[in-house]
Amino acid sequence: EAGRDPYIIETLKQLAATSKTGKVTIIGHSQGGLIAKALMQQIGEAETIALIDKVILVATPQLGTPKAVAGLLNGTQMGIIGAVSDAKVRDLGQHTPSAFSLLPSTNYFTYVDDPVVTISSTTLSTWSQAYGEKIHDQQNMFNFMSDAAQLRTKPRYDDLKNPEIVGMTFLENARIMHNALDVWTPPAGVQLTTIAGWGMETLSRIEYYTVNKCVRTASIVILGRTSYYCAEYAPQVTLKPQTVVDGDGTVVEPSALWANGANSTRWWVNLPKYNIENIIQASPFGRDHKNILEVPQLRNLLENILVGTTASHDYISTTAPASTGNAERLHFTLHSPLTLGFTDTFGNYTGATATGTIFNIPDVHYERYGEVQWLSIPKELAGQLILHGTGSGSFTLDIDEVSGNDTLSATSFEGIPSSISTVVIMDITPSVSPAASSTLLVDYDGDRTIDLSLVSKLNEIVLLPPIKFPLTVTANSKTMTLGAPIPPLTATLSGFVDGDIASTSITGVPFCSTTATASSSVGTYPIVCTTGTLVSEKYDFITFTIGTLTIFYKWSGFSQPINATVYNPTQSMSVFKGGSTFPVKFQLKNASGTSVQAIIAPLWLTPQKLSPMNAPVGEPTYSDPATSGTTYKWDGTQYHYNWSTKGLQVGYWYRIYAKLEDGTIQSVVVGIR
Repeated sequence: EAGRDPYIIETLKQLAATSKTGKVTIIGHSQGGLIAKALMQQIGEAETIALIDKVILVATPQLGTPKAVAGLLNGTQMGIIGAVSDAKVRDLGQHTPSAFSLLPSTNYFTYVDDPVVTISSTTLSTWSQAYGEKIHDQQNMFNFMSDAAQLRTKPRYDDLKNPEIVGMTFLENARIMHNALDVWTPPAGVQLTTIAGWGMETLSRIEYYTVNKCVRTASIVILGRTSYYCAEYAPQVTLKPQTVVDGDGTVVEPSALWANGANSTRWWVNLPKYNIENIIQASPFGRDHKNILEVPQLRNLLENILVGTTASHDYISTTAPASTGNAERLHFTLHSPLTLGFTDTFGNYTGATATGTIFNIPDVHYERYGEVQWLSIPKELAGQLILHGTGSGSFTLDIDEVSGNDTLSATSFEGIPSSISTVVIMDITPSVSPAASSTLLVDYDGDRTIDLSLVSKLNEIVLLPPIKFPLTVTANSKTMTLGAPIPPLTATLSGFVDGDIASTSITGVPFCSTTATASSSVGTYPIVCTTGTLVSEKYDFITFTIGTLTIFYKWSGFSQPINATVYNPTQSMSVFKGGSTFPVKFQLKNASGTSVQAIIAPLWLTPQKLSPMNAPVGEPTYSDPATSGTTYKWDGTQYHYNWSTKGLQVGYWYRIYAKLEDGTIQSVVVGIR
């Protein structure tokens, strides 16, 4: 209406007019405190003195809060903004000036020691070169948020892994607003009280870096069991939240207590002490930034300030609380795609589900920062960390042991393949350091069989062991002559992939042995190989196939009167007179050429009739009696068998045989004419 003040100023005047003192007390919670300061600047010092006697700022981000940086860049559930999803938070923030008013101001960086953003110089070198490894001033923060160096691509609406590129217009407006509000001090006669929540882990900075993301998961069956591994990695930009206990979960203490050098009364509300002693569950059911006014003792304090009385109040002090022995906590940071949660020994759960979030354990906190999930539990709490797959890809899990604002130890499991069926567990025991000696069990396909078992390494990154393909080691079969030295025993490797060969992917040699010795008799003996000195980063030596060492007699052919043309090529094949009986002779020798007797006598096999022939008889006619039976006879020097040709069809070639103990069958062709 023309001639009237804005509604908020009119309301202020009406309240003052109906007050017994003619003045009002303004209580501003969270961003409401910024509005109160802007209101007093708007009406001027004189009217402020005339209308207001006390200003109480409760958990007000007077100098801004790093959580606003996280919300605008990657999205996060901020009680001071309120939204249905992280993506919506980020999207709304880009078009909401009030969201930018929560960004850290110039004075924030002179009053708070920590940078709001750190950038890895190792994995994001171009970013760190452009903006620095530590962003600890407002202009550089604006440069990074707006990507002044034009190093990033604007992410999709639902891409919360990569930081948003923020418009500079709203950033500059936020600078102007804070430059005005930060210098505000209460006029003479106006009492200022600032109240900060304390003890709730509050975002102080964001670390940006890259992790190895598995972009192609593969599997291999080894001994009937499927093993999963990553066939291809790619770098993925991610973030890690870093917290301090000097805050209410959203606003850090120095920002809430800012007074620009003016006289003020400062109060601290010990939120975790209140939550634990009153068995209040963790956010959103516990008391933190957004519902700090639900602490009864704080409301009593406000009432005392209003009426000008003093009293002591549990959980509230005029000095900063000190960390207790329960300050040691475990932080778990999960880089998706799985849910993250913790189950205590009573079966209570706090963390994410497939459709939302559950908070059922006091003093266990869970938050999301875009695609990154963060869980904090007391060090003395026993239970089980549980992750459930929500999609395919890979995950990285960071574990930090902290005490107050200090990190004591850390470990990371990086680039672990996962699927929508993946289940990951880690037992949490107060007496065991999860950063040093705990085991992460991964059931990749949800069949209740552990596919990966990874042990944490103190202050190191745990990478998935490279899959080793199975190789078969086959002992090469060998032969030797009776009485000779055992030949060199070797093996052949098979099962190579990707075009590999042994000389480029294997070092060392297998160890092969046999039960045979230089004095062993003829026959077959096993050759067995083991790993020996074989080593490979890519292959495992899984299957070992037995080879055979066969010991033979030294064979020089049949003896006279049979011509052994194979061994004496200048001779012609022997032709005997049909109906005659002639001796078939040979010697079995060892490696030195000495004739030896077989343990099992050689066998005479039935001769085989071959092709017709007309060669003349070239051998003498023998009259020795024919040998009966089917074995050759030993005469002390050699073996012989008198073969009677009586009744055989003449004019043909015949093959005659000797089957030896060493398994060979020796033969020669003779003619019958």
